[in-house]
Amino acid sequence: VLQVLSAFGTQIDTQLLQILENYQPGITSSLDSLLDKGILDQAGPLIIFAHDLIQKEIYESMPLAKRQLLHLDMGQLLGKIYQDAPTKGRTFSAGISMTSSTISLACDHIDSAGPQCARDKRKKHRYAQWNLIAGEEHFCHSNFCAALYYFDQGVVFLDEGDFWSKKKKLCFALHKGAAFAAYALGEAENAIQYAERVIENLSLKDSILVWPVILRSLSMLTKHEECISKGIDVLCRLGFHLPLSPTKESIMDVMTKTDSMVSKFSVDQIGKLSQMDDNDSAHKIMEIMDAFYVSCALVGSPFLPLAACSSVKYTLEKGVSQESTTGFATFGQFKIYLQGDYSGAKKCADITRVLTEKHKLKNISHVIMYISIDPWSDPPHELSRKYLKYHDDMMKMGESNYAMIALGNAWRCLIYGGENLSLINQSLRGLTKIFTKHSKYVSRPRPARRQMLDSSNVTFPNRRAFSGRGVVSMKAFAIFIVLSCAF
Repeated sequence: VLQVLSAFGTQIDTQLLQILENYQPGITSSLDSLLDKGILDQAGPLIIFAHDLIQKEIYESMPLAKRQLLHLDMGQLLGKIYQDAPTKGRTFSAGISMTSSTISLACDHIDSAGPQCARDKRKKHRYAQWNLIAGEEHFCHSNFCAALYYFDQGVVFLDEGDFWSKKKKLCFALHKGAAFAAYALGEAENAIQYAERVIENLSLKDSILVWPVILRSLSMLTKHEECISKGIDVLCRLGFHLPLSPTKESIMDVMTKTDSMVSKFSVDQIGKLSQMDDNDSAHKIMEIMDAFYVSCALVGSPFLPLAACSSVKYTLEKGVSQESTTGFATFGQFKIYLQGDYSGAKKCADITRVLTEKHKLKNISHVIMYISIDPWSDPPHELSRKYLKYHDDMMKMGESNYAMIALGNAWRCLIYGGENLSLINQSLRGLTKIFTKHSKYVSRPRPARRQMLDSSNVTFPNRRAFSGRGVVSMKAFAIFIVLSCAF
């Protein structure tokens, strides 16, 4: 009995013991005597070894072969229990997580036994399927560390040839799940490795789900040029026609054609467009555009307006997704910077707000509007209120970079009253240097829009408001502290 208990670790749930008793009588019969002897303790619903060293000594005293066989027997037993309807959805205080489902516990034991204990190929596939189920359960509960563990263990049970056999879908699901879980944990290099194995073995149509993970992981690793190159390549293979060497003329031509499409719709008509299904391939294409867009923005690539135009046109053709709002906001931004069309930019901002409110979407589109479009029409205090609200939203979402951009512009509106728009549009780099002295949330500065378009010989509209220096002095910083307290 102690050997069985030690195989579960230092503690086991009494409810789980009762379930095991129904399948293997005798497990619970000697618990009382072990409790009386002080070998075990009970804390509420948990049976716990009196000391970790007791569990360790009992477990390690078993030969390796016996431990593996015990884990295999327990795993198969728990897997059989999982198939019983009464245990589905139940969790127990055991396993690698604080709470584990029956299938997770089954996988814990099967994985401890190792793939060498399952010589039958059908059993290996079954155990890989169990790990997939356990990984998906933990992923749905945002337990990404446990999810990655189960996805990775599932891959171990599969042979390389399974990509090309009848188990291709299972192997794809495990690698895709591992890529998503690794990305969620910030393990960008690990995510790329899993995703690239999918791309190497499947067609573009079948592997499109993992492309956003690769692009976002490259962006996370600050490999922006590689991200842009791969993004252009995959979009071209998907049928999008992007100029490989953007010029002022080619960018303006794409902007004009996109503007012509948008002019055929009113704000209300675009707001009534159907929303893409999250699992639809069209939505995955929008995610690819969005991931490609991020690196373009961070390095100041001239592909950014082209990516925004592609997003807008695809939305008008296929429907609305969360990424659509970023596309419209960015398109409106460039209508000001490239065409001097302030009324058109205001329409794009209105479209973005309608889509956001109707479809309950949240992303970086608002900070784009607040920085680039709203300053031309909203009073300073209204802008400041928007910036502060957006700062709070982004901090809750973990987007500290965008949160600090919004906070910085709120400072400027409060301190300077918004009279000099250059303080909002041209000095983010200098402001970020001040942030580093006062905040742990600061991220790398974003390049000025002028820098982003220099390579295409594109110039900003000649507006007097864009002139002047944009460096905030420490005196201004002290004024902000006072004003923020009053605010």
